[in-house]
Amino acid sequence: MLPRFEYIRAKNLNEAIRILSTEENGVKVLAGGTDIFVEMKQGQSRPQLLVDIKSIPELSQLSIGTNGELSLGAAVKLAELEYWAAGQKDWSGLSITARNIGSEQVRNRGTVVGNVCRASPAADMAPMLIAMDARVEIVGSEEPKLLLVEDFLVGPGQTVLKTGELVKSLKIPKPPSNTGTAFLKLGKRRAMNVAIVSIAAKIAINGANRIKSASLVLGAVAPTPIRILEAETILSNDGLTKQSLEKISNLAIAAAKPITDFRSTKDYRLKIVRILTQRVLKQAWKRATQARGI
Repeated sequence: MLPRFEYIRAKNLNEAIRILSTEENGVKVLAGGTDIFVEMKQGQSRPQLLVDIKSIPELSQLSIGTNGELSLGAAVKLAELEYWAAGQKDWSGLSITARNIGSEQVRNRGTVVGNVCRASPAADMAPMLIAMDARVEIVGSEEPKLLLVEDFLVGPGQTVLKTGELVKSLKIPKPPSNTGTAFLKLGKRRAMNVAIVSIAAKIAINGANRIKSASLVLGAVAPTPIRILEAETILSNDGLTKQSLEKISNLAIAAAKPITDFRSTKDYRLKIVRILTQRVLKQAWKRATQARGI
């Protein structure tokens, strides 16, 4: 049973910020509600007030700017992104990632921003968003600010958000031409699974079929996602070869800080990091060459 709480449906962004600023303790933002209501039922969270932001028009917008940047408002649902991005070659990796989250019912309620703000080490959206250089737009009583997703997440269940602040949107720059993205995860079952390990990759190639930029991000193996910067340098310098894949998988294993819990052991997670690292990079490379028409 849910504990008693008060509920306010904010009519606009200014009202939501005002309420969040005056109610310092015991207030939570409500968008999809797929996490907060579970936590409340289990006694893990007892907010005195929920501020519903779903009716604020600008927070439900999914749009492409004049510079090609994708903007996802805080109330955009996972299913909306999944289906919209499936038909967009620049954004197909976001669709694949969103499709891996929960059940269809969860994706029809849960939001993309909510999945990020939950700051779970096993959250699926964060690795792909980091690989795509996404930024979080934060609004509050002070000037709006943009932070990279990797700087926004500071620990399990922890972000840089202060009292009176909320995330208005995610901003994702248009990928370079001839870019391929990939996302893989392993859980204990095929559907509705929480990641034991997840990995996202992005590879962009030039006209000479050489890698001009790349990114590789591990999820569920540390308190926050880990971007393997050394791997990106190796890919740009050496390309995707058997030797470079071996180097990069070793780097990924060295960077990972997994734990043993009821889902998996530390040693098993490290073995999976090696396997998925090589697979996800091969998939991203294949999609990059397909984008170029090779």
